[in-house]
Formats: sequence, structure tokens, C-alpha cells
Amino acid sequence: AVTGYSYTGGGRAVNRVEVSTDGGVHWELADIDRKEQPNEYGMYWCWIWWTFKLKVVDLIGCKEIWCRAWDDANNCQPNDPTWNLMGMGNNQCFRVKVHTDKTASGEHVFRFEHPTQPGQQQGGWMTTAAGKPASAGFGKLLEVQGEAVVEAPAPAVDPIGRKEGKKLFTMEEIEKHNTEHDVWIIVHDKVYDCTEYLELHPGGADSILINAGQDSTEDFVAIHSTKATKMLEKFYIGDLDKNSVKVIDESEERDVFCERSGRPIALNPKQKKPFALQAKTVLSHDSYMLDFALPTSEH
Repeated sequence: AVTGYSYTGGGRAVNRVEVSTDGGVHWELADIDRKEQPNEYGMYWCWIWWTFKLKVVDLIGCKEIWCRAWDDANNCQPNDPTWNLMGMGNNQCFRVKVHTDKTASGEHVFRFEHPTQPGQQQGGWMTTAAGKPASAGFGKLLEVQGEAVVEAPAPAVDPIGRKEGKKLFTMEEIEKHNTEHDVWIIVHDKVYDCTEYLELHPGGADSILINAGQDSTEDFVAIHSTKATKMLEKFYIGDLDKNSVKVIDESEERDVFCERSGRPIALNPKQKKPFALQAKTVLSHDSYMLDFALPTSEH
């Protein structure tokens, strides 16, 4: 028998699990063992167990065993990797490779290979270059498990040396590239033209445009993996001329004014400003309403 577990979000119940041995052409129903009962609001917050009685004869000629689940909202795991609304790309149907091996005694046996191994163990068909799926937005993910090497930070290079090998851009020039048709960003003093990538970005175009023409190192490093950093290299166009960067005192930062009303804008996505907490209201045991004061009466 083939067994597994399944979970979906939003408190919805998993109501159907299917298994295929012919590449998704035909699907057969698995038996669901639901140990959890819904809460008083009809919500399910735990996974279900499922079992499928697979005939040995069905494994002959079978390359992969596929399994997918459905929930009460008719959400179904897609066949191929795709990005969901949360930016996660791990929701495709689960696949187990089926290999036919021959033991030392000459006996033919089936060997099953999962995409990855649990914990820190090496192996799994998805960790090889040939096994990487076509992931939406990135094409083939060619990083091979175990081959990635964390490189030490490059030694500081003087501006003269950089001019000879790489193009230098001044901060003033970079700031001009701040529209959806022409987007440059800075990460670790390197300049990247991300215009082509706006529509493909899993987090949406706005998360790039908010830092257009600016240094986005802090925001980028906070939420991106090493793999995403390597993908960024495709859009590298040069280095930042550090001598062109002006040191700005945050207390002296000028307000941005609304063209229509002429009043200063309090919430500017490209500026970090402190707001004083003036009231806190308890709504429930885990919810609060916070009231922040505007910087001045003019805002």
C-alpha cells in the first residue's frame, strides 16, 4: 500500500486524494483516514492520513507515482510547480520515482526515490540537475544539492581598479531609473537592471518598484535565499560608485509633498519614519487596535 498525509490552509477539509501511475492520465481514489474532528466553526486545522492499495502489476513500466489532494474549495495541487499567492512554490503534486534494480543474487526489485531526503540527508531525484522542475518565473533551477559553495566576501577593490574592469554608476544616475519601464536597484553595492523581471517576480512588481533607483540591500537580504541571490546575477550591469553616495542625516530628510493638496505625505514607502503610539485598544485575547499619531498636524 502507498500511504501519506495531506493538509490545506484556511481551515478547509481535504476531501479527496488521488493517485496516478501513468503520468496523470488516469487517477484513482485513495482512502482517507480523518482523525481530527472540525471545531465549533466547522474548521479543520490538522492533516489527514490517506492509503492507496497499489497493485504490483501496475508498477511494471511505471516511471513515477503521483499523488494529489483536493479540498472543500475545489483547490487541487497542480501537476507542475507554480507560485501561489503567498509566494510559495512547493504546492505541486507529489512524485515518487520508480526504479527497477537487480540485486547481487539476480533478483529484480523495485526501488522508490523521493524528491528529497529528510533532514540534512543528501539525495533525492529533485536534487540532481536533470531532476530540477521547470519553476514558474525561473525556468530550470540548476543548482545541484551539495555543490553550492558559500563564497567569502570579495576583498575591497579601489575605485580605479573597478573602472578598468566593470562599469561604475553614480547614485544620481541610478536614481533616474525608478519607473516600471526602467527599474534599477542596488544590492551590496552592485547595480541590477530588473526591468525584464518585473512581471515574473513571485512577490509582484510592487515589491521591486518600491526600491527602484535606491539601495535595496536590507530589504532583499531579509527575505531572499542564496538561490535567489544567484538568480539576481543575470541582471547585473555594473557597480555603484561609492564616492557618489551622499550621507544623509535622517533627521534632516525632507518631506515629500502631495501634488494635489500640497500637504506633506506621512506614509512614504521609500522613507522610514517613526510614529508615536498614542493609544492601544484590546479587541480580544490576541488582537489589538493600535493608534499612531501623525508626525505633525500638517500631515
